[in-house]
Amino acid sequence: MKKILVVCILCLFSLSAAAQQSGCKINMSTAHKEIPYEVNEPVTFNISVIDDNNASIKEGIISYKVTQDLEKVLSSGQLNLNSDSLAITEKLNKPGFLNCEVSLTRNGQTTVIRGGAAIEPLKIKPGSQAPNDFDEFWSSQLNRLRKYPVKAFLTPVETKEPGVELFEVRIDCLDWMPVAGYFARPTDAKPQSHAAILLLHGAGAFSANKGGVEYCAKSGMLAMEINAHGIANGQPNDFYTDLGNGSLSMSRYPYAGSKNRETCYFLGMFLRLVRATDFLTSQPQWDQKRLITKGFSQGGCQAIVAAGLDPRVTMVAASAPAMCDHNDEVVGWPHFITPGPDGKPDAEISKTAGYFDVCNFAARTNARVMLSVGYVDSICRPTSVYAAYNCFKGDKQIINLPSSEHSSPQEVEDAYWKMINDYIKAN
Repeated sequence: MKKILVVCILCLFSLSAAAQQSGCKINMSTAHKEIPYEVNEPVTFNISVIDDNNASIKEGIISYKVTQDLEKVLSSGQLNLNSDSLAITEKLNKPGFLNCEVSLTRNGQTTVIRGGAAIEPLKIKPGSQAPNDFDEFWSSQLNRLRKYPVKAFLTPVETKEPGVELFEVRIDCLDWMPVAGYFARPTDAKPQSHAAILLLHGAGAFSANKGGVEYCAKSGMLAMEINAHGIANGQPNDFYTDLGNGSLSMSRYPYAGSKNRETCYFLGMFLRLVRATDFLTSQPQWDQKRLITKGFSQGGCQAIVAAGLDPRVTMVAASAPAMCDHNDEVVGWPHFITPGPDGKPDAEISKTAGYFDVCNFAARTNARVMLSVGYVDSICRPTSVYAAYNCFKGDKQIINLPSSEHSSPQEVEDAYWKMINDYIKAN
């Protein structure tokens, strides 16, 4: 039986948010709803402004702007706080998101609040289909990769966690940078008795961390965390700062080689995922049935891609996944497709993008999935996240965050770890 559970922190699909400065608090809410709004159904954002004693503030002007999918401005204006009603109403004529931004300047300080409403999000579809040879391309890449056995170099690392063995790991990956990260397992790990988990990084240049894999190993898992680029781990901060300001700048690496699928930067990143899952599943302690991937933003993208490329992945936890729906009007990070001088997107980049679109990997996994989406996330837009979510075929859940920008708040992390820990305890 397919389970489709839509979860909302606060209230299902309703917005309740607040922004505060000294002496002033702006509240924004929508009607309580247990289902999303329908196309052409009016959505009203109710605004109130109160002081520290919860008394209404009646002097001043608020400015507002309502957009479609955080892009197209539908309406804007000002409201006087002494008005009988501080309500802003709009509607959408297609599935997507309405977003409202309200600001108030008082005593020299400006307070801004943002919120959103979902309009039939389960009907959002990707803006383009997968390339006709998508499966052929990735099959050929995996075949090439797997002609060479996994060659892993493990170096023991001291850990203060009792009952945990920790290693730095490096795995060759043909022409690309190696898989580089940390691997941990319970010291008493028995053959074929442990689930495995792969933890993945968001955008930027960072070292893999030890804490996550130590926690997972203490919970009874084989755990690996890799950095996104195959760079050295555990280096001084300046090492990563220099990379982040240079070759691994977020304004550079996502677009490197993007005119050709064979040179696209993400080809190496995605193949490292398979090298990592090959390593985890080759461990004699792996239980042969449970393989989990988890990440935020670019890491969420990688978590889904790993599942799309490797059918052994059985569970995915992806917060605000990036790289969704590259060829649509409302795209996710890194906004691969940008208009050229003639106002049209580069045809070669548009073609390449299809091979690295999370929507196409989502459609190719049967893993159990939990995603999160922020309605005011301008980095990984909610429309793009839902386009990917709607491509999943198996059991799936999504945590809706009507007032959240680009983040994975504690409530979301708690939900992910509950799902993961329940999963490993139940099997």
